[in-house]
Amino acid sequence: MKDGNKVLVGLGIGMIAGGVAGYFLASDEGKEFQKKSKKQMKKLQADVKQTLKENSELISEKVDMATENAKTWASEIAETAKSKIVSTSNIAEKLAEEAQDDFKSGAEKARARISKKARTVTDIVENGQA
Repeated sequence: MKDGNKVLVGLGIGMIAGGVAGYFLASDEGKEFQKKSKKQMKKLQADVKQTLKENSELISEKVDMATENAKTWASEIAETAKSKIVSTSNIAEKLAEEAQDDFKSGAEKARARISKKARTVTDIVENGQA
């Protein structure tokens, strides 16, 4: 069969199918079919709207819950960080105080030794004893 004939056969079949569909839709049964189809489409549309509404509410709840969890987590992290900073600061202050006390104690011991040596030198100079 030639390509031109195939096109004509396809066109003929399409015209016949269109005519049958048009005749059916124009008949009483076709009109009833159209009414039922419209009702079904409206019901389907309402079901889709309801499903979308329910899902959007669920998603909104999930987003709110995730936001609240993130806020709680961030607050806990901040409190832990503050606690660690305070603890580290307290330890640093204690170490600084201990270092200062050790320095003062060492300085007092050094003064005492120097004073003792100075007295010894003074005694040697005044008495002439070695």
